Amino acid sequence: MPGLSVQRQRFQVGLAAILSLVVAGGTAFGVVKLSQINQQAQQQVLESQADQILNLLESRFLLHKTRIQAAAALFTSSTAVSRAEWKQFVETSAATSNDMFEMFWAERVAADALPALRRRMEAAGFEGFSPDPPGARDVYCPIVYTEPLDIHRDSLGLDVCARPKSNPAAQRARDTGIPQVSAPIELTADANAP
Repeated sequence: MPGLSVQRQRFQVGLAAILSLVVAGGTAFGVVKLSQINQQAQQQVLESQADQILNLLESRFLLHKTRIQAAAALFTSSTAVSRAEWKQFVETSAATSNDMFEMFWAERVAADALPALRRRMEAAGFEGFSPDPPGARDVYCPIVYTEPLDIHRDSLGLDVCARPKSNPAAQRARDTGIPQVSAPIELTADANAP
């Protein structure tokens, strides 16, 4: 019966080979399935993080929009908002968050009213106040109030209507009568600055 034993050995080897293939196939299937599950979990985490970021951006935009509307209401409700009132308004508005670097108010002034604005600003202690960049225009929109003033005093006089990034928002505000949000702008004396 030695032949039977060889046959049995061949059967056992074949069976072992088949079982190895089944185990290898099952393992490969399991690895692929685990990879798919892992990818789905990563996708869900990514989508959740994206939703959180979107919600944060939307809430910050709403906060800034509310501040702008409140500033407009402040100026609409009074014939003359003082520098002290502006400072108090900004401090109260900024007290709810630490994300505000500067809040300014640019006054729309026709060319013929510019001398009166200069006198008013100089009387308030801002000697040599003048719209920047210099030059003749029909309308000026110089920053007349800014807070915190001690940090951003150099912003006074910068004409936001004459700046490439802020001009579209200034034009929309002029056309609609509604305060607008501009793209981020760098408040420098360089008229070509963004």
